[in-house]
Amino acid sequence: MIPAKFDYARPATLAEAHGLIAQRAAGADVAVLSGGQSLLTAMKLRKRRPELVLDIGLIAELSDGVEPSAKGLRVGARMRQTDFAEQRLTAERAPIFRRTHAAAADPMVRRRGTLVGAFCECDPFGDWVPAGLVHEVELELVGPAGVRRVALEGFAALSPEKRLARGEIACVAEIAAAPPGAQSLYRKAKHNAIGWSIAGVAVLASRKPDGSVEEIRLAAAGALARPQRLRGLEAALSGVDLRDASTIQAEVDRHCGALDFVGDRYASADYRALRLMVEIGRALAELAV
Repeated sequence: MIPAKFDYARPATLAEAHGLIAQRAAGADVAVLSGGQSLLTAMKLRKRRPELVLDIGLIAELSDGVEPSAKGLRVGARMRQTDFAEQRLTAERAPIFRRTHAAAADPMVRRRGTLVGAFCECDPFGDWVPAGLVHEVELELVGPAGVRRVALEGFAALSPEKRLARGEIACVAEIAAAPPGAQSLYRKAKHNAIGWSIAGVAVLASRKPDGSVEEIRLAAAGALARPQRLRGLEAALSGVDLRDASTIQAEVDRHCGALDFVGDRYASADYRALRLMVEIGRALAELAV
């Protein structure tokens, strides 16, 4: 399909970008284009009809790399998903993103899409946000009023129109490094015909010498209205031996039974619920080996 009419601008600086946004009327739909893998599809389907598409690809202030930080990693807004997954720093400090990369979308999308853009999009069926949630990502947003930091968990919980203040652009994602000795993985069930996620789960866990859980973080997407941490299940699994399959599955079933699942023409809510419980159980069993 053909997008609705829109204006296009490619600013060279953040100040220029903020100025272009300020020229638009309050409430005008200004879309920031980075990788564009979600935005362009939405525009072609006319789910998004922005007045202005703001291409940030030439803004030198926005990095296309990753660097170490006291917390873990700082990822620039222009860094492509594949480039991030292939970094040595990623393998050392946040290896779950390599497994997420292998499961996400397809090679063309991963080579054009940006990691920060995927975090900002917070697609309910996306793969990157659950991995970001278990690594307690914070987004650095820069707007006319200055810099604001927001946790990805809180950001994802908001409706899309409330996530960014007028003129704000996400410049950096800071990813907390995995705790020493922690194990992590990402699993998902996808629709065989279209490849979209039916249910996905990210897990990061640390265990004591006796095999019991010292700390665990779980985040789900695909089956729910939004990507989210499963904090109730995390608390229930604290101290449980991951090799205790019956206890694990009972807690998974109990806590997932309290969640609100979504259904569509690709999979019913009941089927998504079942697949999420299966994927969580398999993920925890894999970590228990």
